[in-house]
Amino acid sequence: MLCVVVRWHDLAIVDDGESLCVKKLVLIDGHSILNRAFYGLPDLTNSEGMHTNAVYGFLNIMLKILEEEKPDYFIVAFDVKHPTFRHEMYQEYKGTRKGMPDELREQVPVIQDVLRAMHVPLVMQKGYEADDLLGTLARRAESNNMDVSLVSGDRDLLQLASDRIMIRIPKTKRGGTEIENYHTQDVIDKYGLKPEQIIDMKGLMGDSADNIPGVPGIGEKTAVKILTAFPTVEAAYEHLEEVEPKRARELLRANPELAKLSKQLATIKTDCEIDVTLEDAKLENLFTSEAFEWIKRLELKSLFSRFDSEIVQSVVPDFEQFTQWTTKKEWNAAVDHVCNLAPEAVGVAFLGDPWIGAGAARKRQSKKGGGQMSLVFTEDSVELGMEQEDGEEYGFIGFSLSYYEGEDCHTGYILVSEEVTGNDILDGYHRLEKKGF
Repeated sequence: MLCVVVRWHDLAIVDDGESLCVKKLVLIDGHSILNRAFYGLPDLTNSEGMHTNAVYGFLNIMLKILEEEKPDYFIVAFDVKHPTFRHEMYQEYKGTRKGMPDELREQVPVIQDVLRAMHVPLVMQKGYEADDLLGTLARRAESNNMDVSLVSGDRDLLQLASDRIMIRIPKTKRGGTEIENYHTQDVIDKYGLKPEQIIDMKGLMGDSADNIPGVPGIGEKTAVKILTAFPTVEAAYEHLEEVEPKRARELLRANPELAKLSKQLATIKTDCEIDVTLEDAKLENLFTSEAFEWIKRLELKSLFSRFDSEIVQSVVPDFEQFTQWTTKKEWNAAVDHVCNLAPEAVGVAFLGDPWIGAGAARKRQSKKGGGQMSLVFTEDSVELGMEQEDGEEYGFIGFSLSYYEGEDCHTGYILVSEEVTGNDILDGYHRLEKKGF
């Protein structure tokens, strides 16, 4: 069987000798989807106080898309905080936008680091917006016979829709994420215009989100009516005397430069020089040990199960100290140390010996002192005591304690013995409990 894998500038098709398999590229507009996730989910923070809702929402959208699309290649594009060629054309471009909230801004470098840990290629370039980079990558892939799914909350990208390029616009809500999909016909059905006419519509009606002026007084309905009769802004001006209604004709007559400038501002550049190859974008395993370190730090526990158990185990910290406390004095000193240290988290475990079957009563009666202290597990609680009748019962034989001190993880345990009674151990546990651990 012959299998040919081609380079970016060749036809992106695999020939197995029997059928042709078209390759697929998924592109994500980083800032746009992060912004959608931030406003679509309630505020979330981890134990460090880092805000995580935008990162969490972004990853859920990304993984949903990748599971649906099963692409061969994957790239995420971000804007950079730097003037673009559009600002050189029109200084007030995007001048009315409010600043990004601090809670969102701090999550931008975090999601970029998480994506790098997942070995996802990121593209960002001074002088261009992410839209331009995405447009260039999408058209480049289309010209090489690839299918493209471009994910963004920005409807400006609808101008790129074609039979091969699908624009996917997610809407994040508390109940989940819904995604609208647009090929050429979908844009026509929604707006009554072809994808390439979206820039002409923006040229006429403007875009308040980007502070694109448009022709004052012309809204979406009038713009669509004009473009239904004349396919472009230029054609409308060539047939200016035929434009209806009269009010729209006079508005166009008074503002030719604004109309042409606004169309230029709305046009996505599709010939940027981007230093990324198809091989760079090949989608491989996202769930790396580096990625799990980030997911663990961010405490996005619902994503843990996506990682292989080997990955999870590989990042479990080695215990720098493993101690057995054998006397009441040692145990009390250990409890004092943890209480004074006040670590953010303390792990505790009760050590039990199961009472088995019909011999349970006989075992209890045989214990010196009239019986052994027991742990009893019911549906709602764990109880400690000398005599328990209901629930799943275990003999109490000891206790273990784990905590972080700086970067080191410590753990230790103590067993019931002639030196240490069960009550001695429980006294220490209750002291920890009062401290809120």
